[in-house]
Amino acid sequence: MVLGGCGASAAAQPPPRFDHNVDHCPGHNAADVRFLRELIPQRIQGVAMVSQVGSRAASPEVKALAGRIDMEQEHEIDQMNQMLINWGERRPQPGTTVPGEMLSDDQLQQLAATGGPAFDHLFLQLMIDHHRAATRPAQLELAEGLDPGTMALAGRLVAAQETEIVQMEALQDGH
Repeated sequence: MVLGGCGASAAAQPPPRFDHNVDHCPGHNAADVRFLRELIPQRIQGVAMVSQVGSRAASPEVKALAGRIDMEQEHEIDQMNQMLINWGERRPQPGTTVPGEMLSDDQLQQLAATGGPAFDHLFLQLMIDHHRAATRPAQLELAEGLDPGTMALAGRLVAAQETEIVQMEALQDGH
């Protein structure tokens, strides 16, 4: 299997590790840029969602999960912005939305108006939906991307989202 035009065989080398200070490949393509530009606003929305957990959630498990999600997504946002900067590509403007991959304003307002165990339940359901939405552009990146660093990020994202979905579903079942 050849990774994205750089000539590296997946069998011959370990998967690329993202380091935002290093270019992984002499090129990237429109799929790489689209993936990053779509995922950054989606991740920003996720950070906004978890910022509500501290004052509204009842469950310590939901609070712990939200803390992990916050750290992961903040880090991913920084990585993705730096990749676009390194490539000389424009970054998404603040307030950018990606239809079909982000929650609606009504859903976010409903979350903001909820507290206690009802918040926990709604937060988990909306975050599961949010995570599932993030896997779609990541799968597309894996199929069409060129840059190994971006493709590795997409692969890690899919694995992490699927793991966290299972954790959130278990938390829902326990509440």
